[in-house]
Amino acid sequence: MESVEPDKPVLMPNAWVHIKVDGRVILILDRVEMGQGTMTAHATIIAEELGIDASLIKVEFAPPGAAYINPLLGGQITGASSSTPASWQTLRLAGATAREMLSEGGAQQLGVPLAECICEGGSIVHKPSGKTVGIGAIAAFTAANVKVPSKMKVKDFAAFRQLGKSVKRLDSLSKVRGQAIYGMDIQLQGMLIAVVVRAPAQGGAGSQL
Repeated sequence: MESVEPDKPVLMPNAWVHIKVDGRVILILDRVEMGQGTMTAHATIIAEELGIDASLIKVEFAPPGAAYINPLLGGQITGASSSTPASWQTLRLAGATAREMLSEGGAQQLGVPLAECICEGGSIVHKPSGKTVGIGAIAAFTAANVKVPSKMKVKDFAAFRQLGKSVKRLDSLSKVRGQAIYGMDIQLQGMLIAVVVRAPAQGGAGSQL
């Protein structure tokens, strides 16, 4: 099998979930985190479907893309308290797709029936034999040998272990340590900073640049 760089996602079944060879799960977050908890909420939805703890998910922000359009607002927009309602089913399906693909890949690697496998704790587990394989170890194999399913079944509410329960926010620690990166922190080569020139008095006209 072709060697893969550890930092390069090798399984990308959809626009939101990327999995690396070391087992890290990346959530591509298509909404802005403005203190409302979107980062944690969306990661928990993915974690629930994948059977892993939300704290194990790394969040990266989405680039511009049609897949990331907010269906309730008609653009790649964060607002109107719509982030989680608009993404709820989409993210559940995204996580379930990754889970089922990894389960199929794991079953093939272990040589066991798919129906006897579950995805939990970052591994595919064959309950009857106790055999396990990490999702990172089968990410590249799954990407090459398992097709993205056309239909997907999400977990029943009764099976939820994290959703609907209190979880620690993923962004709190970096914020209290001063490590969080905000938009105003970004510096790009050749970047210019624009400032709106306002009129000095009400009803006046601003200076022309």
